[in-house]
Amino acid sequence: MMRHLIRLLVTLTLGLLLPSLVALAQPPTKIPRIGVFMTGSPATTDHYVDAFQHGLREHGYVEGQHITLDYRWTGGTFHQLSDLAAELVRAQVDLLVAWGTTAATAAQHTTRLLPIVFVAVSDPVGTGLVASLARPGGNITGLTSFSIEFSGKLLELLREAAPRMTRVAVLRNPANPMSALQWRETEVTAQALAVQLPLVEVRDSKAFERAFSAMTRARAAALIVRAPSCSRNRCKSASLKRSVRPIPRR
Repeated sequence: MMRHLIRLLVTLTLGLLLPSLVALAQPPTKIPRIGVFMTGSPATTDHYVDAFQHGLREHGYVEGQHITLDYRWTGGTFHQLSDLAAELVRAQVDLLVAWGTTAATAAQHTTRLLPIVFVAVSDPVGTGLVASLARPGGNITGLTSFSIEFSGKLLELLREAAPRMTRVAVLRNPANPMSALQWRETEVTAQALAVQLPLVEVRDSKAFERAFSAMTRARAAALIVRAPSCSRNRCKSASLKRSVRPIPRR
């Protein structure tokens, strides 16, 4: 799935860069510059970066020869995204690649002229990134890989695994615009299943210890993580093991 998404991302990126790439057939004056920014760090996103660069090479575009890739990372937080987007715009990149909903939103708020390609956005219409899937409009397009309806489905699957479960904690980052949409969908399902949802909000990694302690006090039997602020095994797994009780067996 991820490899397929990366290939589509590369296709969209090169499509928007086509005018600049065609210009390279003439005496070169400037190598097209792609700004790529995301939450996390180089260590936690290396698999995405490697796949993106590999996809570009498959199409004949080698970094440093045909294109330049300018990366920015936030270190796992969201508050720097707008600054990073503005920094890339000032660097006069030809196109922005935004990884995730918050990065895409920051890019859209920063520029209405520079082409933007997003990836790993759950609901681009619901978050206001595009007017519709058929006609995105504006200067932004990209890929959506998840569905808001999955939020309710996760709770249904938990209930099937543990029919007697009545309290499920929901961990979310309110700074992520997807979290509100996911929360509403989960609430609808919870009402139908008569399940209580203790909500715990976390904006950065420093708050995880308090969050898991709150879940324990709420006597949650399971945990759903939606729109997190961390990536690739950075969500305090040790705290999760210590603080959250396992789902009772049937």
